[in-house]
Amino acid sequence: MIGIPIDIRYRYTYIGAMLTKDVIEHFGSQAKVAEALGIKQSSVAEWGRRPPALRQIQIEQLVGGKLKAHRSCFDPKQARAA
Repeated sequence: MIGIPIDIRYRYTYIGAMLTKDVIEHFGSQAKVAEALGIKQSSVAEWGRRPPALRQIQIEQLVGGKLKAHRSCFDPKQARAA
């Protein structure tokens, strides 16, 4: 077996995991994301790399599955909205 170097940045990246930049790209701007979700733009600006778990589920439903919530979003211990 040949060892393959792995870039540590991708260690916790999951294929299909929803990223904030993808959500903003889909809607066109932070303001449009906020409007679609019924929240303030400043809340979207605070998300970081991934939207909060409950928002990911809301976004997935809103866009008909074009963006997928990360599987950890379905763990009630980790779910929170912002």
